[in-house]
Amino acid sequence: MKRRRMQLVSGAATTRDEESLVEGIKVITREVPPAPANELRDMADTLRSKLGSGVVVIGTRGDGNVNQVAAVTKGLTGRVKAGEVVKRLPAIVGRRRRGGRTSHRLGGRSRISCRRRLAAVQEAIREQLNE
Repeated sequence: MKRRRMQLVSGAATTRDEESLVEGIKVITREVPPAPANELRDMADTLRSKLGSGVVVIGTRGDGNVNQVAAVTKGLTGRVKAGEVVKRLPAIVGRRRRGGRTSHRLGGRSRISCRRRLAAVQEAIREQLNE
C-alpha cells in the first residue's frame, strides 16, 4: 500500500491547479490518499527533490482529520518557512504541529475541505513574502 501511494504522489501533476508560480517561486499543492505522518513527509520530500527550487504542500483527509505537510527547498528557507505556510492555512481544531525549517506537518480536525485548504497555500506564501 505504501509503495502504491508513493507512486501516485511521485508522478507528474494531474491538474493545472497543482502547479503554480507565486512571485517567481514554484509551488506544488496536491491532495494525496490518507497515509501515516512519516509517509506524508516522505511524499513531500519526494516532490520537493523533483522540484529543484520551490514549495510543496500536500494534504490528506481521512476519518474527519486533516493533515498537511509543507516542504521548502533549502535555497528558499530565508524567504519562505514551512511552518509559517501551514500555520497560515484555514483553521484546524486540535492542531498538532511538528517540523523544522524545510519541512513542517500540521494535523487535526477541520470543517474546511482539504482542497479548499490547499487552495489557500498561494496566499499564505504571498503573505510571507510581502512581510
